Amino acid sequence: MTSAVAARPADDPTTTTTWWRRHWAETTVVLAVLVVLAATSNAYGYHRDELYFLACGKRLAWGYPDQPPLTPLLAVLGDAISPGSLWALRLPATLMATASVVFVILIAAEMGATRRARVIAALTVATSAAVLMAGHLLMTNTTDFFFAALLSWLLARYVRTRAPRLLLILGVVLGVGLLNKTLLGLLALALVIGVLIAGPRTAVRSRYFVAGALAATLIAAPNFAWQLAHGLPQLAMAESIQDRSVQGGRLGVIPFQLVLVSPLLVPIWVAGLVRLLRPNSFRLFGVAYVALAAELLVLGGNGFYLAGAYPALLAAGAIATDRWLTTVVRRRVLAGVFAGSAALVGASGLPLVPAAALADVPLVRQLDFGGTREQFGWPELTATVAGVYDGLPEEERARAVIVAGNYGQAAALERYGPAYGLPAVYSGNNAYASWGRPPEEADVVIVLGAPRDGRPLEWTRSACRSLTMVGRTGNAAGIWNSEAERPVWLCRGPDRSWEQLWPTITRLA
Repeated sequence: MTSAVAARPADDPTTTTTWWRRHWAETTVVLAVLVVLAATSNAYGYHRDELYFLACGKRLAWGYPDQPPLTPLLAVLGDAISPGSLWALRLPATLMATASVVFVILIAAEMGATRRARVIAALTVATSAAVLMAGHLLMTNTTDFFFAALLSWLLARYVRTRAPRLLLILGVVLGVGLLNKTLLGLLALALVIGVLIAGPRTAVRSRYFVAGALAATLIAAPNFAWQLAHGLPQLAMAESIQDRSVQGGRLGVIPFQLVLVSPLLVPIWVAGLVRLLRPNSFRLFGVAYVALAAELLVLGGNGFYLAGAYPALLAAGAIATDRWLTTVVRRRVLAGVFAGSAALVGASGLPLVPAAALADVPLVRQLDFGGTREQFGWPELTATVAGVYDGLPEEERARAVIVAGNYGQAAALERYGPAYGLPAVYSGNNAYASWGRPPEEADVVIVLGAPRDGRPLEWTRSACRSLTMVGRTGNAAGIWNSEAERPVWLCRGPDRSWEQLWPTITRLA
């Protein structure tokens, strides 16, 4: 049977042509991605998740209720380079997003891509949301896509070379990746299904496959043990995400794929999927995409969770697109697609618009897939709380604490609060709930997290002897985000102990 995808790279690496002459175009794209992400990583402010990762990283553990430990570790390592610098914090994301472009190029090379097809692969992933949006911030999604691309390349190389040691390396990479996000296990399962259905089935009978599986299990075991010891909170977190119907929940998984990579790049990855579902040496990746989509539809999740299956699709799509470029008109169309995708994704995901004008950008105001809105308001929120605290009588300040409604508020106050001399901040949200509750002598409480409509939180209505709204949060850019126009309440004299109150305050969300 003739393979629809070549089994070896088209370019002979043994030629006397210099490496740069053979790879200058792809390398230029990779360097451009690195420069763009590095140049824009110091704009705007911390995303709520980045603040939270810093807080988690200061309390390093093998697990947290909502994530494994790798991204918090990367956050504190980046911050250690230059404390308080956004550029340093986001350096791991910049490097991993850039490396993801390299891995997609390498996957295309393993599939037999020509020089032009490799450039198309580079431009496709470089102008995608997986790199320009996710790569701009230090997020678990950024790290997850990096590991997915690395796994896909190693597996593609195994398909071509049949080098058994690659199966062991795959296991090691999977184990480390599971310390970032357990979701990677669903991709690994989908890839195994792809191998069982489309081959090479000899892989799963290899002792190196067993060794790789054992390595992955041993590396990820500390996090699994932490989850078991704490009652598997990530399962409860997953249920919370399903209840919120993020990106439309189960029903939205498939439609969301039209915007996940980039609306303009849909024809390329669809061509890659079609190519990979036909009989060929790399058909397992097409089967794995379908299997992962089926897993998400059955188990629940959101549309972002399919991102890990795209590196192989983008690589195969680049090969299909290369063969489609038979006329000048088609080449111009493709150039327009890449330019349009870079503009669309860049405008909505990168900090290219001045902060003062950002509130009027429709992509940010209405969609904001890049999380731009959540990078504003944290210093202002802290200043608002500081104003309330400073207005308290001195004897009350000595007994005052802050209880934040969510991890973003708590982490922001932890980051900016010391400069104002603020008291300790507590929260019942996610990992903060297990990091301690207020001391029993704390009977003056600055409370955040109430609805915008002016209603206080339930626990404050029932427990506070005196409850007064003392301010509202906002941001200088005038951007409407999760923390804009949130009331700040002052609670005096809770009538119950914090030991009794804390279970009513804690929540996973």
